[in-house]
Parts: sequence; C-alpha cells; structure tokens
Amino acid sequence: MDSSIVVLGGLAAIAVAVAAYQGDGRIAQGFKASGGLVSMMAIRLPLGLILAGFLGTLVPNDAVAGWMGDEAGWKGILIASAIGGFTPSGPFVSFPVALALHKAGAGLPQVIAFVTAWSVFAFNRVVTWEWPLLGMRFVVVRLLISLPIPPLTGWLSGLLLGS
Repeated sequence: MDSSIVVLGGLAAIAVAVAAYQGDGRIAQGFKASGGLVSMMAIRLPLGLILAGFLGTLVPNDAVAGWMGDEAGWKGILIASAIGGFTPSGPFVSFPVALALHKAGAGLPQVIAFVTAWSVFAFNRVVTWEWPLLGMRFVVVRLLISLPIPPLTGWLSGLLLGS
C-alpha cells in the first residue's frame, strides 16, 4: 500500500476522532463539508487525469525530451518555467500535466521548475485576482522579485539530483 494513503487515512481518522471528542455536531459538519469537496472534485479530477493521459499520447516524447529533457539544461528549465507560469488551471490540471510532461521525457528539474512557476506565477490568477484587488504596483514588484524562483528551483534540484 502506498505510504501517502496510509498517512492520509491516519490523518482523516484523527480528524474524525477529534470531531467526535469535541461533539456539538462536528462529525456531521465535517462529513457535510467533505461531501461538498467530493462533489467539487468528482468531475475536475477525472477530467484533469484524462487531459494528462491524452497529453502524454498527443505530445511527441522526443519533442518533450528535446525541449525539456535533462539534456536541455537551462533552456529546458526556462521553457518549463514559462509554460508553468502560463498554465491556466488549478491543481486538478497542473499536477496531471506535470506528470504527463515527466512521463513524456521532461527532466525532473524541468518538472520542478514547471510546478514552481505554476505555483508562484499563475498568470491567470494575477490577472483575475492580484491586479484588480492589489494593484499593478504590487503585481509588478511581486513578479519581478519572484522571477528567478522557478529557474532557481529547477537548477538547484538538478544539482541535488546530479542531473
């Protein structure tokens, strides 16, 4: 059995036990909130996995390996950083896409740069939330300061992995 399943199961059991101990209808509230999350994910997660599966078959492995494979080095890290920053989605799409890229030949440092860029930049979130709510000055300063983070994580992971 996968250790992440054991950890998640254990944490869920602890949460239920704590809710039972606290009483006051906490178990019912917890299961109601859980049901809402399940219904939200019930369509998104399968669609993200279908997308990742098809990306893995539609995108030629040699193209991915050439552009973002271990041998692509800095070029691959920068490309992965750009793609990650402009991936307009939540984790239901981004992580399956990262998996598909890796299976198609992208190096681990490049996949790490992709996920980091998606996490740090998410330009769709910048346009939808940050700019309207916090203003252009905030966006420019945050993006300029954050710009080196995804390539740096890709490069450092390459050093750690010996790639």
